[in-house]
Amino acid sequence: CNMVPDDDGERRKCFNAIFYVNAPQLGFDIERIGNLCSDLPEDVRSQCFANSASRMIETDYRLSQNSVSLCNRAESQGVGDVCWRELSFYAGFNYHQGSAESIALCQSLPPGWRESCLKGNYGQLNY
Repeated sequence: CNMVPDDDGERRKCFNAIFYVNAPQLGFDIERIGNLCSDLPEDVRSQCFANSASRMIETDYRLSQNSVSLCNRAESQGVGDVCWRELSFYAGFNYHQGSAESIALCQSLPPGWRESCLKGNYGQLNY
């Protein structure tokens, strides 16, 4: 992906595709995914955590707490905002606004993100 010209976000799209496939390849194991993401440069690390966390909830709602744990790990490495933004976005994209699943995911986010998510201010993705 580092060899892809960054025209129109192509580099980001390339990494997104890798992380999208990577999460299930690693069995949605937050320890393995977290270790992989942690070893990447900061700009890509934040995207790795965010894309992996959102892939979890896209695949199976029951993985939402794992996605939150992954974002907590991102937070501990100083790249949590990108991950929280992505989960907040997908709370309204993957689930119907106001649904039990959406509310449960929003309520598991940290203060600030939680309130914004519960109000339906899901934000936009930009890395």
